[in-house]
Parts: sequence; C-alpha cells; structure tokens
Amino acid sequence: MKFIELSREAMEHFLTALSLQKSGRGVKGTSAVMSDNIWSSVRTAISKMDRGDLYDLCDKKDLDAFKSEFHVDV
Repeated sequence: MKFIELSREAMEHFLTALSLQKSGRGVKGTSAVMSDNIWSSVRTAISKMDRGDLYDLCDKKDLDAFKSEFHVDV
C-alpha cells in the first residue's frame, strides 16, 4: 500500500475523530472541543500527501471543508 493511501486512510480516521469530538460524542460525551493534537496530525498527513493547498484550512480548523475534500460523512 502506498504511503499516500495510508495518509488518506489516516485522514479519514482523524476527521471522524474530530467530527465526534465536535458533536460532543467523544469519550463519555463530555467534550465538544476538537483536539489540537489531532489537528496537528491532520497537518502532518496533508504534508505527507503533498497537499500544501490545505494548510490554510488546517490553520482555520475548517472541519467541514476537510470532510468535503476527503469525502468523509460522519
């Protein structure tokens, strides 16, 4: 499996985790705050995929734009 495919799969998992956090359905449903650590991982993944065009969205933490870009529906 190519590294880009692994990064894309990882991205799907990161975006799912962020979506769950945002909706308040995280661990015990206690937090609606999205993790800065996951956003950092998203930034690393887009770097590995040579998708520097997405850095601005990452800095803005634009979850909806990322979900649309990577076709993640949670």
